[in-house]
Amino acid sequence: MQIVILCGGEAKRLGDLSKETPKSLLKVNNIPFLKYLISSLIPFKPSSIHFCLGKFSNKFIDFFKKEDFSIPITYSIEDANNLLGTGGAIKNCIELLEDNFLVQYGDTLLDIDYNELYNFHLNAGKDMTMSILPYELSDELPNLLCETNEKGVINCLYDKKSLTEIGNYIDYGANVFNKKIFKESLPIKFDLSDLQKDLTKKSNASFYLAKNKYIEIGTINALKNAMRLIKNV
Repeated sequence: MQIVILCGGEAKRLGDLSKETPKSLLKVNNIPFLKYLISSLIPFKPSSIHFCLGKFSNKFIDFFKKEDFSIPITYSIEDANNLLGTGGAIKNCIELLEDNFLVQYGDTLLDIDYNELYNFHLNAGKDMTMSILPYELSDELPNLLCETNEKGVINCLYDKKSLTEIGNYIDYGANVFNKKIFKESLPIKFDLSDLQKDLTKKSNASFYLAKNKYIEIGTINALKNAMRLIKNV
C-alpha cells in the first residue's frame, strides 16, 4: 500500500502563518505537523509515502533529510509559480506510483484503518474508493449525498458545491485510486474533486464509512484546536 500526500498548496486561509512556512510544517506543540502525520501512517506499514510538493519544496526536502522515519519516502516537485492542482499533482508523478494508491492531504490527521480502507477498495472493483463521514461529525458542510441499499452497500454522489443543502456525508479525506484513470484523457491541470465528482456520477466509485472525527490545520482556528487535541507523536 503506497500513500500519496498532497502538500503543494498555498494555504491562503492561514494568512501570515504560511508566508514563510508550508502549512504541513507548521509546529503543533513544538513539533512539525507533518511529523505527526507520518508517524500516524507508519503503523500501517505502507510500502512508501510519496509527497506531491510545490511551494516551499526545499523546506520539505530539508525536513525529510533531518528525520529518519525508517520507511521509504519519495517526492515529486511542481513549479511553485505554475501549480497543477490537486489532480494535476498526482498525474505529474503517476509513473512513480503503484497500480493502486491511497491519497490524502498533508494538513489532516485521520482516525482510520488505512489497510482496511485499501483492501476494501481492492475488493470493491471500482476505480476509486472514497472514505466518507456523516456530516454531523464534522464542522464542514456536506458534499456527498449517500444512500444505503438493501445489501448494506453505500452509494453516493459527490459535489463539493451543489450538495451543501441536501447532502448527508463529507469526504473524509483518504481516497484510493486505480492508477489507470490518471493515464486517460485528463488535463495537465485539474482539481481532484472534479475527478471524484465524475467517477461518482458514473458509478465507478465505492464508499468506505469512517466513524471518527479528524484533526486538521487548514485554518487558524483549526490549528489552535489541533494544539489542544494533539498531545504527543
